[in-house]
Amino acid sequence: MVEIIDPEKVQKETQKPQKKNVAIKSTKTLGKGRIKKKNYYFDDYFIKNRISYIDYKDDKTLRMFLNRQGRIILRTFNKLTSRNQRLLVNAIKRARQMALLPYTIVNQNE
Repeated sequence: MVEIIDPEKVQKETQKPQKKNVAIKSTKTLGKGRIKKKNYYFDDYFIKNRISYIDYKDDKTLRMFLNRQGRIILRTFNKLTSRNQRLLVNAIKRARQMALLPYTIVNQNE
């Protein structure tokens, strides 16, 4: 007996199985391996609240950008622009010199 071979069936068996469409996370590169970073302009506390001058005498606002130990929180965590981060750091340093803010916060549990 002679078997009839279907050419489409043979072609399907020899082909590799196709991969399913998987969403790939892509990042835009700026050349030479540099990656475009997210713009934090709209997350800035001072721009949202329309504060143009960061006052060193306003200790309530400055304390929001200090952690439990009294250290200044990094720009990546508080989402400030680089200009406002520099102004904030200078204001915190002035407030520390005037004794409005502590240099370190002692743990009160001990």
